[in-house]
Order: sequence, then structure tokens, then C-alpha cells
Amino acid sequence: MITDKSKKVEGDFPSNEAIIDKYLNRYKHSNQSVAARKSALNYFFKEKYFGSKGHIFEITKSELIDYFDYLNQLEDLSLNSKKLKWTILKSFLDFCMDYYDEKYNFIIKFPNRLVKWKPTHKEPNSNSDVFLTINEIKEILDYLKPRNYTYYLIFRLFVESGPRKGELINIDYDKVDLEYRFFDTTGKRGRKAYYFSKDLREELKFFIEERKLLNTDTKALFISTHLKRFSKRAFNLFLKQILPKIGIKKNVSCQVFRRSLNALRFEMGCTDDTILKILLNQAVPGVNFNNYVKKSLDYKKFQNFYDTWYPFKNIQI
Repeated sequence: MITDKSKKVEGDFPSNEAIIDKYLNRYKHSNQSVAARKSALNYFFKEKYFGSKGHIFEITKSELIDYFDYLNQLEDLSLNSKKLKWTILKSFLDFCMDYYDEKYNFIIKFPNRLVKWKPTHKEPNSNSDVFLTINEIKEILDYLKPRNYTYYLIFRLFVESGPRKGELINIDYDKVDLEYRFFDTTGKRGRKAYYFSKDLREELKFFIEERKLLNTDTKALFISTHLKRFSKRAFNLFLKQILPKIGIKKNVSCQVFRRSLNALRFEMGCTDDTILKILLNQAVPGVNFNNYVKKSLDYKKFQNFYDTWYPFKNIQI
């Protein structure tokens, strides 16, 4: 809302698209953050959702109340999804006020007193009790290998290394150590290193050679059809498409592979909680990237942990 409309007319304003791009550009270091924010803002601006039609600088408090009520009454979104979309819109408008206040006197007040979430939300679709068997994992990889080799390697890393989605997305091809069988990556919990098998090393060796030939502006090991890093949503969406074709009816997400990997190790007899945490880079006092990768003795010790508790020794995946 412009506090003095006599100073500016809408024709003098930057376009809504330019303002949104300026905001998203602040998060360009993370494709996932940009995608999440863009998707959330679409709920406010796009016609098929709430469909705000005016200029950003003309948004009023009453329009924000209407949008909140629109979100609040949606039955196909979980409460967390609604709160995230509302929070991102507030973040966007805070940016607009700070960035454009001096030139356009843009100020808006949020209707905090009227923000009360109602119990009309979709229940979160939890899969915390879902695990995959070795046979189901093999079925998934056998399906992928002849049909989509890139996704085969992506899910094989999920299967036998257990990284989180963001950690896998952030792997650069020059951070894959084929000799010592680990990759160095980063995620929201910092810098990590994950191990992989001798068999996978041979698959990755040729893939990386081909990957280096592509002319891209990123060193990402895995890139989408747009020659960019994948988004976090891509992998779970892909799973939803292929699992019915394989005949697996479980609610499988990327996290399920990580959980199943440790469960399979446990079934093998690895009951040492510290080792299980180390292998999936969970919080263990005194264990971090610097002291279990850079120090050769620690590296060899933890690589031996990986090979000892590798659950796919007796099958070809």
C-alpha cells in the first residue's frame, strides 16, 4: 500500500514480475529455496489459486485477510504447507517494504490479530513406518537401469549411501573420490561425506566422464533436462510415477531409502548405534567431515564400517 499515492502512479512502478524476480534472486544460491518461494507466491498471485490481480504496491490489509481465509479453508493442504505459504508471502512483502520504501513509500500492515488457523486441513501424509525390503529395492533399480540411467544412479546412491535429498542434489562431480569411494557434499546440517560400493564406483566412473563433456554453468553431478541442479521435489514426484508401474504400493519417499538402509544394517547384526549414526552422518560427538575423511586412519576405519555393513553383498543391484 502506497502511503502517498500522489507521488507515484502505477505506470511508474516496476512490474510485479520484476519485483518477484528481485526477491527470488536473493536466494539464487539455492535452487530449492527459489523453487519453494516461487511455488508459495504462486498461490497468492496465480489465477488458478487466490489470484491477486493488482500491483504489489497496492496490496491492502483486507486483501491479505481474504488470502489468509482462502488458505485457511483449503482442505487439500496440510497445516504446515499453509503456514509455509503464509510465511513466505510475509517474507516477500517485508522485502518489498524494506527495498522499495525510500522510493515508493511502500508500507503494509499484516492482519496478525485475525490469523487463526482452523482445523480444516489435510492430515499430513506420514510414511514414518514405511521401509523397503532388499527385493523391493532391487525391483526399483532393475526397473530404472535400462530406462533412465541417470535416475538409476541417483536412486542407487539413495539406496546404498543414504544421503538426504539436498545432500545428493549438491554433489559436484569433482567432489566424487573414485579411488577412496566417497563423495563430499553439503546440506542443511553442514558438510558431509558418504561412501559407496566398489560396484557403484565403476558405474560412476563412466558417468562422470560423460558428465564432464556437457557444457553447463554448474558442476552438479546430476542435472535436470534444463541442465540445472535438480529440485528437491523432482525425486519424490518421479517415485510416484514409477512405483505403480513396478507394483509397489508403499508410500515411498527418498527418506525411506535412508531409513531402510539403516534397518537392513540392523538386520545384519549391526546394533552399535554409534556406527549406524556415523554411516548416515547423524549427530555423533566428535565425528565430522574433517576428522573422519581428512585423517587417513579415521577414513580407513569408517570405510571398513561401510563395507562390513553393506547389505547388498549377495545381490546384483
